[in-house]
Amino acid sequence: MANMQAARMYGYKEPLRIEEVPVPEPGPDEILLKVAATGMCRSDYQLLTGYFEGPFPVDLPYIPGHEVTGRVAGLGSAVPTTVGYSEGDMVVVNPSWGDGTCRQCREGNEQLCSGNGRWVGFGPPGGFAEYMAVECRHAIPVSEEAAKAPELLAPMTDAGMTPYRGMRKLRDAGKLGLRS
Repeated sequence: MANMQAARMYGYKEPLRIEEVPVPEPGPDEILLKVAATGMCRSDYQLLTGYFEGPFPVDLPYIPGHEVTGRVAGLGSAVPTTVGYSEGDMVVVNPSWGDGTCRQCREGNEQLCSGNGRWVGFGPPGGFAEYMAVECRHAIPVSEEAAKAPELLAPMTDAGMTPYRGMRKLRDAGKLGLRS
């Protein structure tokens, strides 16, 4: 198995350590992402300083980072061909990983998942690494033009997901359109 560099937490209020760790093996419904850029959000800082130790404890050592963009490097065995991902495609990662089954998720509010939702970088290993595994339904393709600036895309995965979810819900409800 190949190795990669990753920044890992060993404790709260401690500096991250850059280490060699195995490249994650994507699960059947996951893509392997070659990370191009990961933002450093205030909540990442709060995780490192122990602010979230009670509500979001992580198993140490841990790889944080929830604002991620990168290129598809591999596909799990059950990733549907209908998602249309190919190796090399640039995607951004929706950081809020709802379980997809609870009422909130079914209504398009995965960020409020009342089931077994997770937040990448606060549960599943995050993007402070060369590679990460992502459920295919949480990867959003971007154009090659946008892919030229992954360092600008990464922070938008957090700040940009709020209006994205709102626009998607309006579209799905047939409420999005031009008025004359």
